[in-house]
Amino acid sequence: MDINKLCSQEENRLEIIQKHKENGVVFKSTEGVFISAETTIGAGSVIDCNNIFNGKCVIGKDVTINDGNTLTDCTLGNNVTITKSIVNNAVIKQNTTVGPWAHVHTGSVVERDCRIGNFVEIKNSNIGINTKMAHLAYIGDSDIGAKCNIGCGVIFVNYDGKNKHRSVIGNSVFVGSNSNIIAPIKIEDNSFIAAGTTVTIDLPKNCMCIGRNREVVKENRSKYRMCDYDKKYFEIEKDELLASPITYDILQRIVDRYIRKYSSESLLKYLTFFEKTTSIKMDINTYEIEKISEMRNHIIHDNVKYSLLYSHIKSQKILLNSQDMIDCINVLFINLSSNLKGIV
Repeated sequence: MDINKLCSQEENRLEIIQKHKENGVVFKSTEGVFISAETTIGAGSVIDCNNIFNGKCVIGKDVTINDGNTLTDCTLGNNVTITKSIVNNAVIKQNTTVGPWAHVHTGSVVERDCRIGNFVEIKNSNIGINTKMAHLAYIGDSDIGAKCNIGCGVIFVNYDGKNKHRSVIGNSVFVGSNSNIIAPIKIEDNSFIAAGTTVTIDLPKNCMCIGRNREVVKENRSKYRMCDYDKKYFEIEKDELLASPITYDILQRIVDRYIRKYSSESLLKYLTFFEKTTSIKMDINTYEIEKISEMRNHIIHDNVKYSLLYSHIKSQKILLNSQDMIDCINVLFINLSSNLKGIV
């Protein structure tokens, strides 16, 4: 690009900024600020760096535009605060906060005193006075009343694969987190939608809607074990294991990992099987009672389980003295786990 043209554009940019300064607009920084000639900004507004005003933007008085916004053909009322967001062809009325990382577009109108939080998208929708949607929501083709709460992860499902449909939400409606509102739908005033609900029918006034299955808990069915994922990091032969002595830290690691994941009774069976498999005798009497107390801090606070563990260790003569065995002992238990299914 011609250097003269670049200089002309920069002069024009700074000239526009200077005019707004003379009208009472405060610029924390002019770096990365581009304002179209059609844009108007009210006195007392504060504009930070890296903001772009495209088309005809109408900015009210005492507006705070923090860094990193793109505004196109939009209207912001007095005392609006916007941060790191995109507003395109939309109206945001006074005392509303937007962002960070919000996107309001396609003819949307947000009334006064609203909160549009991080990662919220509003498309072709009308938002009533003092309605809050603090984070992670999609509001598409919707009319939402005053003083509503839209929870985290709420989706207004407006598209059926062929056509767009509209949702109509009354005043003082609570939509719980991770709910889906399937359009077309009408939800009347004071309705309460529980978290995790998918709403497909119209709701009357003052109702409570819960649409989720009850939990089914099947005990002892999980095959997930964190220690199974450690195996790829440690490969060791039995002879290498026997060549190194065992440390107190090994036992502490075993206690910390296995007591939390299984139970003290399971750990006792692991230790017993370990003795039989490796012919290594263990002697807990070689270190102090204080270390036993330290070890207890890593055990689930269940006196019965602890007593079983303590009695077993004391009777088993565990020999402890090498830091290098910490990871090795864990790998041994991983390798033995398939053989222990019938024991534990």
